[in-house]
Amino acid sequence: MNEAENIVQRMRFVNKSPAMRLIQVVLLAGIFFLSGIGQAAAAKRELPAAMKELVTNGGFGVSRNGTLLFSHNPDQLFTPASILKVLISLAAFDRLGPTYRFTTDFLMNGQNDLFIRGHGDPLLVSEEVALIMEHLKSQGIPAINRIILDGSTFALEDPSPKGASDSLNPYDVLNGGLAVNFNTINIQVMEDGSVRSAEPQTPLLPMMLSVGGKLPRGVHRVNISTVPARISELTGQLFRWAQQESAIPGNGVIQNGVTPDQATLIYRHQSSRTLTDLVRDLLRYSNNYVANQLFLTLGMKEFGPPATWAKARAAMADCIRDLDLDDEISVIEGSGLAGENRLSVRGMLALLERFRPYAELLPERDGLLVKSGTLSGVYSYAGYLPDGDSFAIILNQPDNNRDRLLLLLRKYQTETFPRDP
Repeated sequence: MNEAENIVQRMRFVNKSPAMRLIQVVLLAGIFFLSGIGQAAAAKRELPAAMKELVTNGGFGVSRNGTLLFSHNPDQLFTPASILKVLISLAAFDRLGPTYRFTTDFLMNGQNDLFIRGHGDPLLVSEEVALIMEHLKSQGIPAINRIILDGSTFALEDPSPKGASDSLNPYDVLNGGLAVNFNTINIQVMEDGSVRSAEPQTPLLPMMLSVGGKLPRGVHRVNISTVPARISELTGQLFRWAQQESAIPGNGVIQNGVTPDQATLIYRHQSSRTLTDLVRDLLRYSNNYVANQLFLTLGMKEFGPPATWAKARAAMADCIRDLDLDDEISVIEGSGLAGENRLSVRGMLALLERFRPYAELLPERDGLLVKSGTLSGVYSYAGYLPDGDSFAIILNQPDNNRDRLLLLLRKYQTETFPRDP
């Protein structure tokens, strides 16, 4: 609480006299006017040279209750990297709601073929697949013969957003309407060359044997979507394993397809985790696949299926317009991988004010709630200082000075803009 707020608390309208009320109103107006002058003067103070010397191309700033306390290059647009996930999370909360759960549909025909129609659930993992199959068993289905995988709710113009690369890295996986385990496999290649699953909840699937045979000894989490056909291969193999574990009879080919109108919906699975749960892990682990699944889902929510990058960008543009940040943000994809994404320090600080109800979802580090972002030549931080002030640092330069800058920023903020006890 600042001095003006202290005075307001002490000046109660205990006297009901109109004249006295008028005097108090005039006095309060003067106090707030002078307080505003003081804050404006403080904001115009020359920043320490040591802070600015760490920035060759970038900006930083600190705000309190939506008011900028101090900044450097606050309106210049920079590549933000993964701090963009704060915007994606905020848009998802606004458009989908904190309790939203992704769904996956299960339908059957008269030949006991199972159609799995995805809606982009990014958390369709081994544990969920086991739960789904147990539920299907409890419904008394006689058998599962063919398994037809339907990801047609997504129709992406390009296989991957700008910024993603064709690599085995887990953060480069492709997005889609139906996939399991983040389009990755986690395997361990033993000293004798044998292959095992590196996680207890996932069995050793045939795909793991073929991929693991080409890898060196050790534990590997591999992006299988570099060969798109493997996405359905992994998904089908995991569901077939869960069927066998649940002792549901039947066998048949696993293939991609579109669910026919004649198929009967027997189960609509809701994810075990809410959007709030998902965002907490998204911000903690900075999962690019999850971020873009959310990004694409926002486009599908606003414009209908199938999800496309164009719809997602249009929906995000609408969100940015609703936030009145058109000049501060430009989004190509949702993970922050694309160098074409643009965000200003002022825009990031405005996002943090809107994100404050969800602040506790940000990772905690040295008393701060902070999201980091890193690309080649991009180093960023965004979050909340211990006293609650918002801060943002975006550097687009070879030197990663964000930690040194953050120390100086905190020192300057504490000494120059202390909060009254």
